[in-house]
Amino acid sequence: MLEFRSYFLGSELFSIGYWLLILTGHANWSLSMPATLWHAHEMIFGFAGAVGFLLTAAQTWAGWRVLAVAS
Repeated sequence: MLEFRSYFLGSELFSIGYWLLILTGHANWSLSMPATLWHAHEMIFGFAGAVGFLLTAAQTWAGWRVLAVAS
């Protein structure tokens, strides 16, 4: 069991929730960069987080080990 997978999922849910708060006006955009540039950044790193989550979850779903460490 890889317990750190919940952190991948948690970070994705937090990002989606924060964007929903910004888009509905419940949170203010207080960064010095434009929202479109920040969105591009989040899409890149969010995609990397989703891929990391899927790669670690694949061994549970498929029943085989994705990464094996040589001992």
